[in-house]
Amino acid sequence: LRSALQKFSRCSSAISSGLMCSFSPLMWQYNISAEVFALHNLFVASIVYALTQFCVRPDPVPTSAAGALLCGLALTNQHTSVLLVLPISVWVVFKTSMV
Repeated sequence: LRSALQKFSRCSSAISSGLMCSFSPLMWQYNISAEVFALHNLFVASIVYALTQFCVRPDPVPTSAAGALLCGLALTNQHTSVLLVLPISVWVVFKTSMV
């Protein structure tokens, strides 16, 4: 009886602490914000990579299309991406109009 009671107390302690942790608003706030910023960093790195590929390749149409898609995704994820996307877009339009 004693070992069954100890197993029940361990199991109920684990379940209650897991439920308290999973329904804590602060835990959700920190977990969600970390993923958003990591995704933003991925988009910024991808945009910079697409920009370097745009400069290197002689046929920039597929690269600029991929860059436009990445810029759109970055802007829907984090609105501060406009500080990166706007100057890059102006530079790409200026560069393609010179060619």
